[in-house]
Amino acid sequence: KYVGDFKDGNMQGQGTLTFSSGTKYVGEFIDDGIRTGQGTYTYADGGKYVGGFKDGFFEGEGTIIYSKDSDLEKLIGEFKNGKVNGVATLIWKGGDKYQGEWKDDEKHGMGKLTWSSGETSYGPFKNGKRHGTHDYTYRDGTKKKILYENGEEIGQ
Repeated sequence: KYVGDFKDGNMQGQGTLTFSSGTKYVGEFIDDGIRTGQGTYTYADGGKYVGGFKDGFFEGEGTIIYSKDSDLEKLIGEFKNGKVNGVATLIWKGGDKYQGEWKDDEKHGMGKLTWSSGETSYGPFKNGKRHGTHDYTYRDGTKKKILYENGEEIGQ
């Protein structure tokens, strides 16, 4: 169901599109229903994305707020072609977080994991996993370097 502006009989301008699944988009439309500009996409499970759209995909700055059933709380960052690309912060409900670079929805590039315990791991990520030398800091401030390959610790 669509409620909003029309131009030449097409969905164009501000509007709300509600799907039978319970998913809903509120924002700007062009070319008969293509999401563009700023908007809010709310999933049936209660999760939502608030931010930029281009050609129907998440684009630019945005925030994902995960459903109450997820272990994740929210992700704030940059999107391109519907995926997290650029710099973003992912926060888990327990307080852990990742701040750093992403490529195609995966941690990729330099980043920092911070656990709710206060421990941190800073270094390169590849395809979503720690890969390379990380500077690890314990709660008491003790530091060491740890070498990872595809997420597995292989040395110091």
